[in-house]
Amino acid sequence: MNELFGRLAAEGNGLLMTTHDLAAAARTCGRVVLLNHTVVAEGGPELLSDPEQMLRAFGLDRAIGTVTAP
Repeated sequence: MNELFGRLAAEGNGLLMTTHDLAAAARTCGRVVLLNHTVVAEGGPELLSDPEQMLRAFGLDRAIGTVTAP
Protein backbone atom coordinates (compact mmCIF):
# COMPACT_ATOMS: atom_id res chain seq x y z
CA MET A 1 0.00 0.00 0.00
CA ASN A 2 2.74 2.49 0.94
CA GLU A 3 4.53 1.80 -2.33
CA LEU A 4 1.39 2.45 -4.36
CA PHE A 5 0.58 5.64 -2.43
CA GLY A 6 4.16 6.86 -2.85
CA ARG A 7 4.09 6.26 -6.60
CA LEU A 8 0.72 7.97 -7.06
CA ALA A 9 1.79 10.98 -5.00
CA ALA A 10 5.08 11.25 -6.93
CA GLU A 11 3.03 11.40 -10.13
CA GLY A 12 1.25 14.47 -8.74
CA ASN A 13 -1.98 12.77 -7.72
CA GLY A 14 -3.88 13.86 -4.64
CA LEU A 15 -4.83 11.01 -2.32
CA LEU A 16 -7.44 10.71 0.41
CA MET A 17 -7.17 7.89 2.92
CA THR A 18 -9.41 7.15 5.86
CA THR A 19 -8.12 4.89 8.60
CA HIS A 20 -8.24 4.08 12.28
CA ASP A 21 -4.63 2.83 12.07
CA LEU A 22 -2.91 5.88 13.52
CA ALA A 23 0.59 4.41 13.34
CA ALA A 24 0.17 3.72 9.60
CA ALA A 25 -1.19 7.22 9.07
CA ALA A 26 1.81 8.69 10.90
CA ARG A 27 4.18 6.76 8.60
CA THR A 28 2.28 7.31 5.35
CA CYS A 29 0.55 10.69 5.36
CA GLY A 30 2.01 14.13 4.81
CA ARG A 31 -1.11 15.79 6.26
CA VAL A 32 -3.76 14.50 8.62
CA VAL A 33 -7.19 15.66 9.73
CA LEU A 34 -8.51 14.50 13.10
CA LEU A 35 -12.29 14.18 13.24
CA ASN A 36 -14.82 13.80 16.04
CA HIS A 37 -18.15 14.75 14.46
CA THR A 38 -16.28 17.79 13.13
CA VAL A 39 -12.68 18.75 12.33
CA VAL A 40 -10.74 18.71 15.60
CA ALA A 41 -7.29 19.44 14.14
CA GLU A 42 -5.39 19.38 10.88
CA GLY A 43 -1.73 19.51 10.08
CA GLY A 44 1.27 17.24 9.74
CA PRO A 45 1.46 13.67 11.01
CA GLU A 46 3.07 14.95 14.22
CA LEU A 47 -0.51 15.66 15.39
CA LEU A 48 -0.86 11.93 15.93
CA SER A 49 1.78 12.01 18.66
CA ASP A 50 0.38 15.15 20.35
CA PRO A 51 -1.50 13.98 23.46
CA GLU A 52 -3.66 17.11 23.61
CA GLN A 53 -4.86 16.67 20.03
CA MET A 54 -5.55 12.99 20.57
CA LEU A 55 -7.56 13.71 23.73
CA ARG A 56 -9.68 16.18 21.75
CA ALA A 57 -10.11 13.80 18.82
CA PHE A 58 -11.26 10.92 21.02
CA GLY A 59 -13.28 13.11 23.40
CA LEU A 60 -11.25 12.03 26.44
CA ASP A 61 -10.37 13.98 29.54
CA ARG A 62 -7.05 12.24 30.27
CA ALA A 63 -4.36 10.37 28.39
CA ILE A 64 -4.46 6.57 28.37
CA GLY A 65 -1.50 6.04 26.02
CA THR A 66 0.25 7.48 23.01
CA VAL A 67 0.87 6.44 19.41
CA THR A 68 4.35 6.68 17.95
CA ALA A 69 5.51 5.94 14.44
CA PRO A 70 8.53 3.65 14.09
